[in-house]
Amino acid sequence: MLRNKFTLIATSILASITLFFTGCSSSDDDNSNATDTPKSEITSEDNSDNNTDNNSEDSTDDTSSEQESKVTWVYDEATCTLTLSGTSDMSEFTSYSFPWEKESKYAKKIIVEEGITALPTAVFSQYSYLEEVILPNGMTSIERQAFSRCSSLKSITIPDTVTYLGSSAFSQCTSLEEIVIPSSITKIEDYTFLECSALKNVTFPSTLAKIYDGAFADCTSLTEIILPEGTTSITDGAFARCTSLTKVVIPETVTTLQRSPFDDCPNVTIYGKEDSYAHRHAKMLEIPFVAQ
Repeated sequence: MLRNKFTLIATSILASITLFFTGCSSSDDDNSNATDTPKSEITSEDNSDNNTDNNSEDSTDDTSSEQESKVTWVYDEATCTLTLSGTSDMSEFTSYSFPWEKESKYAKKIIVEEGITALPTAVFSQYSYLEEVILPNGMTSIERQAFSRCSSLKSITIPDTVTYLGSSAFSQCTSLEEIVIPSSITKIEDYTFLECSALKNVTFPSTLAKIYDGAFADCTSLTEIILPEGTTSITDGAFARCTSLTKVVIPETVTTLQRSPFDDCPNVTIYGKEDSYAHRHAKMLEIPFVAQ
């Protein structure tokens, strides 16, 4: 374990030194596709030109070029900004490999323009320098692990057209302090915000019905949770190990508290209606309860 810690520290120091010398751009090796003329933007057309040269002998593979044309991208090295545009649900990306990934690994800002309706699995996972994301109205789905381990992410607004947040979509975003769940969301999947250790404020919509296993587990900066009327179910460990959590308001509509949603929350008090399901659950697990 000690060796792993030293390895992690050494990796972090190396990444910081690399960023200091390269700014937002990749190393010389990473920019092997660039022309001799310096420029601040790298685009999907640059990559497609190289791909055309490499695949000129293979005239039978028309599918990849059609798929690539659905999404275009520009990476501005001067501002560390990646912009995606086009008309696509991005379902063409099924191998967890994205054409902009190599050039944009130091991106601090990502802009997804209107016309992109979904973000696929792990699309921006481990973008450790990413601080800000702008998503368009019309987006409907953010798939699992889309932003997992984006440890510098501070700001993201989820459009109210999004109806699905995948499992672990924002897990281990350790700089994220606030999130507003839009009214289009009715359930929060397993581990969606797991280990978001800086998360202090969560705003839930009146449409929320269910919170699944570990959705906010290890969010150690959370102090208060107010669940809306209409919420019906909170499953195992949903808020486990939220060690700063002191107040949880649970409405009378909740009829399922599976096992222990507040396991290892030593300071928590549940607030709710007397003789409600939440009251009986608190009594059974010897959690302090305040009737209101």
